Amino acid sequence: MKEKKADLIIHDAFMITVRGLVLAGIIEQGDFSAGDHIEFMLSGTLRSYRIQGVELIRRDPSADWQKQKVGLLIGSLEPEEEQKIKEACKAGIPAVIYAG
Repeated sequence: MKEKKADLIIHDAFMITVRGLVLAGIIEQGDFSAGDHIEFMLSGTLRSYRIQGVELIRRDPSADWQKQKVGLLIGSLEPEEEQKIKEACKAGIPAVIYAG
């Protein structure tokens, strides 16, 4: 059984040359780290990716992880997959993070 660690709403996705796709969003609850897996529904299919890197965006040092803006590096994907994720992010994608 998978160990759920966090909930996240993905609001944006962008490419970093040579590193890959970054999912940007807001942590709803929990915490996580590189090596964990993020899962979300896209076009009726459950997608799962290993988190390769985590960056906080404008971290508020007085706050805990909840409601922090974060970027998750998931690496290189096929161009069609990247485009589907980028388009879906505009509406916000609920995601769950599980222990790696």
